[in-house]
Amino acid sequence: MQIKYLGTAAAEAIPALFCHCAICEQARQKKGKEIRARTNVLIDELMIDFSPDAFYNMVRYDLDYGKLEHLLITHSHVDHFDAAELVMRNPGVYSNGLGNRVLHLYGNAMVGKVFKKISEIDNQGQAIAGIQFHELTYGVPVRCGSFTVTALKANHKPDEDAMIYLLEKEGKHVLYAHDTGELDPSVYAYLKQQHITLDFVSLDCTCGKLNCRDGHMGFENMLKVRDRLKPYFKTNTTVAVSHFSHNGKLSHSELESMCQKHGIAPTYDGIVFAI
Repeated sequence: MQIKYLGTAAAEAIPALFCHCAICEQARQKKGKEIRARTNVLIDELMIDFSPDAFYNMVRYDLDYGKLEHLLITHSHVDHFDAAELVMRNPGVYSNGLGNRVLHLYGNAMVGKVFKKISEIDNQGQAIAGIQFHELTYGVPVRCGSFTVTALKANHKPDEDAMIYLLEKEGKHVLYAHDTGELDPSVYAYLKQQHITLDFVSLDCTCGKLNCRDGHMGFENMLKVRDRLKPYFKTNTTVAVSHFSHNGKLSHSELESMCQKHGIAPTYDGIVFAI
């Protein structure tokens, strides 16, 4: 299984469009790993979230979205679900040569409503051809290509059923936890009930140096969650952190130093993990 982080920032990206804070100014000067697009990940053929940087990612990583068949959305915030970009999949003016290929879109009820609304606004009220929406329920596994995917409760955006994802393929398990604050008790209960052992864990670290328990996590909150998850680790489980905001006041170089002390893998745009 290959896990590629296409983007690793929160909603405003780093550097943020209109910002002159120290983190953003440093990113503009140093570039490299300090530059972060909005969070988006590709795990083999399965994509999680569809950010406003979809075009940018296509170009810099040589992606072919026309071949994408399974797209998981964590929640309806636009940095994770830029639904308007999916209108570009409509055949005719926007796309050609897709044939009968279908893109399966998965998420909660609000994601479905946003997708429907965008169709009404940008597509003259017509459904976007070749995209099928599947509403997910917490704790109910579904098959997505070669993966079995289970949506679990995120501690984020309480006005909808925001989701984190447990992925299984060929006996290996990945827990992808963005956006979320400290994990809901139901997550630990599910892992225990299903006797899950995790090979890879990706944890939210939006708030960086700040304490942030709900909605997102800071570094110390992330460590607390990491420690609570340890009963479900193997001896070689990898824990990575992603989804960084300039408000967390952490440059990538500082993040690397902090992570090294705790055995955590810091992510940057383009990093790939093989498990």
